[in-house]
Amino acid sequence: SSGINAEYGYFLDLVRKWAEMPHTKLSSHGEKLIVMEKIQSDSALEDSSLSAREVIRAVKNISRCWSDLNTPICEGNASIFVYVATTLSGYICNFTSQLKNLVVDMRYHATYDTQFDIQDEMLVAFNNLYILRQLNLALEEELNFKIWGAFNEKVHQTIVENDAKMWREESLMASGLVEKMDPAIEKFVFELKKASPDVAASQVLGLLLDYLDSNISLISRMQDKNSLANIVVNIWGKICSKMKQVVESKPELEKNHYQRVSDSLKVVDTLDLQKMDTADLVVLHYKQQSEERGERSTGAGVIDLKLSLKERRDGKAILFVKLLGARELIALDTNGKSDPFIQLQVVPHHLFPDCELKQSTVKKGTLEPIYNEMFEFIIPQDQICNGVLVLTVFDYDFISANDFEGEAMVRLTDLPRNSEQHVKWTMALHRPKQDSIYKILAGRINDRVATKFVEIRRKAMEAEDFMLEQSERGSSASGRIPSDS
Repeated sequence: SSGINAEYGYFLDLVRKWAEMPHTKLSSHGEKLIVMEKIQSDSALEDSSLSAREVIRAVKNISRCWSDLNTPICEGNASIFVYVATTLSGYICNFTSQLKNLVVDMRYHATYDTQFDIQDEMLVAFNNLYILRQLNLALEEELNFKIWGAFNEKVHQTIVENDAKMWREESLMASGLVEKMDPAIEKFVFELKKASPDVAASQVLGLLLDYLDSNISLISRMQDKNSLANIVVNIWGKICSKMKQVVESKPELEKNHYQRVSDSLKVVDTLDLQKMDTADLVVLHYKQQSEERGERSTGAGVIDLKLSLKERRDGKAILFVKLLGARELIALDTNGKSDPFIQLQVVPHHLFPDCELKQSTVKKGTLEPIYNEMFEFIIPQDQICNGVLVLTVFDYDFISANDFEGEAMVRLTDLPRNSEQHVKWTMALHRPKQDSIYKILAGRINDRVATKFVEIRRKAMEAEDFMLEQSERGSSASGRIPSDS
């Protein structure tokens, strides 16, 4: 037994020398690869770099090599397998330190007169770190070592400790990134000291909001939403600190100036939204939009319909919609009429993917269409609390794309369940304004849920923008609304 253990000890020395070769080679070139490379893919799921993929490939190849050996593990040789596992975990952890140094100590040195903007390379660095953390946590499964007792505990403890180290590196990257934004944030916030107290906070902080929007839109593509939240929290803390300096620098300021500082905090409060997950933002958007709707007239017309919601034993529910008609619609054709039709959809789409868009018939030359058409939607009962029925009225155009008239929303939670009769509803049509959530999600161009949401909501949002623009130019209320092309 002592002889066998001696052989294993000799073999362990060989393993250590062998492990040093890929470690030395990749580590020496790692920083150079990180700094010089750009994003290698446009996909949000592939926003990593060549250096990170080289690390992943090396670790997986080594793991596969050892896993394929299928060597019985005993007390004598267990230390060899422990060394392989802990060395690989340490190698991954070491590489993340180079990523942190890139972001914190890289060549970007912002000053008060030189604005710092987040770069694509930084986004890649954060995504690299995220996928490397996932690789480290999956090492035990990847190696498939059957190590028992204290040996197994040592491997697990090393992996957990290295994950904690990588998270600290990630936090340092986030704080280092925000520190580079400090001069720009200070410059924009200190405009509050210069501007007249009569100027609205939203106007004074316009440049700050544009600066934050452009930078946060980029980092919203991060795969690790915890990192995104970490950065946003750091930015928020930085802004609050600068606003405190504004107040403390002039203790004799008038009351309305203090009020504007308070209003400024509300203006930049969208940072809380920026750190939210896309799916949660979509749900919140429809919730807020539907709460603002009702029977109150907006001058865009109304829809009459009957609704009922019946639950089934299979965990589904049937939403019955009888579309009666619409009244007092706006004339969008030159003859003073419209050719209205109505689209019906249950949203958010990512929660109700099986609820297809439905559409009524087109009623020619009328502002008081009568439909009397029935529609059904099969929906999961556990998502009723998040569901909203959206009814969108369009003016049909044979030559060009259809024109937006208005929309109405009904929360599914407002509907009585399992009623024997359909409940009649009269819903005022609205033209929604672009809210903060829509603008945030429009910037998440590589997020599938966000792009689908923007695709669905774009017609309504752009229509309102067009109407406001026409109004500012003094055009009549009957001006045409842009198409959805």
